[in-house]
Amino acid sequence: MNCFNIIKQASALLGFAFAGSVAYADVPDGYYSDAEGKTGYELKTALYNIISSHSQLSYGGLWTAYETTDCDADGYIIDMYSAGAGYTYTFSDDQCGSSTGSEGYCYNREHSFPKSWFGGEVSPMYTDLFHIYPTDSYVNTCRGNYPFGEVSSASWTSLNGSKLGVNSTDGYSGTVFEPIDEYKGDFARTYFYMATCYQDRIATWQSNTDESDAVLNGTSTRVFEGWVVNLLLKWNEQDPVSDKETARNDAVYAIQGNRNPYIDHPEYVTEIWSAVDIDSEEEEEDTEEEQGVYINETLLGSFGTFNTYDVSGSQSWTASKSYGAKMSGYVSGTSYANEDWLLSKTVTVPSNAEDLTLTFDNAINHGTSGEYTTSVLVSTDFVLGNNPNNYTWTDITDRCTISAGGSWTFVSSTTNLDEYIGTTFTIAFKYTCTSVDAATWEVKNVVLRATLGENAIDDIAADNAMNITYVNSEKTVYVGSASDVDNISVYSIEGGLAASAVRQNAVTLASLPAGMYVVRATDADGNVATSKIIVR
Repeated sequence: MNCFNIIKQASALLGFAFAGSVAYADVPDGYYSDAEGKTGYELKTALYNIISSHSQLSYGGLWTAYETTDCDADGYIIDMYSAGAGYTYTFSDDQCGSSTGSEGYCYNREHSFPKSWFGGEVSPMYTDLFHIYPTDSYVNTCRGNYPFGEVSSASWTSLNGSKLGVNSTDGYSGTVFEPIDEYKGDFARTYFYMATCYQDRIATWQSNTDESDAVLNGTSTRVFEGWVVNLLLKWNEQDPVSDKETARNDAVYAIQGNRNPYIDHPEYVTEIWSAVDIDSEEEEEDTEEEQGVYINETLLGSFGTFNTYDVSGSQSWTASKSYGAKMSGYVSGTSYANEDWLLSKTVTVPSNAEDLTLTFDNAINHGTSGEYTTSVLVSTDFVLGNNPNNYTWTDITDRCTISAGGSWTFVSSTTNLDEYIGTTFTIAFKYTCTSVDAATWEVKNVVLRATLGENAIDDIAADNAMNITYVNSEKTVYVGSASDVDNISVYSIEGGLAASAVRQNAVTLASLPAGMYVVRATDADGNVATSKIIVR
């Protein structure tokens, strides 16, 4: 079957065509009913609940999907990086894996939201059709992992006019890639989709690369830095939804089972996001914070705040920037018996928190016969530095998504831990194996997140019964009147844990950048005090 016949069949099934007619969205009745009457981030969360669950393709399956999602009426690939360049691509015959060093030779798969930003080959983002397009391989390579932006003086220009160069808009002066005007709105709505479909994890992606740090602001609400929000809003308005975009939305829905709501309802964009004053963006973030504080505790990054404990065996957990933490009982073709623990620091979650979730990505390779065990556990009495087997642990493995094994493919897991709200606890990843068939288990992007209630800042300012004080000249927080301080935690205004101390009445903040922070202290009787401080 050629591409044109596929298009005609898709037109009959989904109600669209590219040639000589106006495409319309084939949205199921009631698909967006749960979003009706909502605005702002409440609307965004409602859309997340609608679209986040979808079928996952294999990476190879993208090639076949493109035959219905990105095919024009003449049977050629629609390539947003090369449209109008003077060359065309046919399916299968012209596909390739990487650049050959010349434009117009072959096409491959482009993560318009770069995969390095979300940690690499992590499902389901790695194969989500809504942001992965067929593009010229050479132009794809030139774009690299650079953010989208607008270029005044190009260092390189493709044959269709896409440009690479220094960003010319306020708020960012790094290198960016600018697509042609015809598809700027498509890419803007793609990014709004990513911010919504993956709002449960996107706050953790900011620190993955320099480029993701330039684009993402480390929150699950606004998601993007101010300059990016302004750019995407501009592109969304200047390049409205096209027939091509609507038809692709229908075609992807037929494959994945979810839709891009910003194609079906472009008005949702401005109902959720508004323009940002770059000069006063810090004030904007303070306003956003009052709507809900996020505990964004990235527990792993080259070990970061994790610790290890080896119970038995000569192997142990090791850290990798790319792959998180790795434990393998399989070395140089031989399996060894091991029991090894990867342990978080002690975490305290405020009693006014809601929706406490644990998210992590993991992959298993080698052993597949079951002679190994991978467990996720929680303890409320564990004391760091001791053998974890001497403490009480609750096994939550059955609530998590653990890799099936046999490949390096990472799968993502999100687990609700509301029963631990208001408590202090430790999270552990426990690996055991026999000497028969060991496996390699890798864990990365471990995040604990909760939302605090509205007006949390006001509550914090009023609740300081333990006399929390901050001496800026010493860069130190003191808890003055508590005779037996159990724990001090210092959170950034975005909600990330910035510093902590256990069984001490002081904690130094010398390494923290200037800004607003929230201090939370507990004593041995369980009393809690909180206070807002300014580090200068």
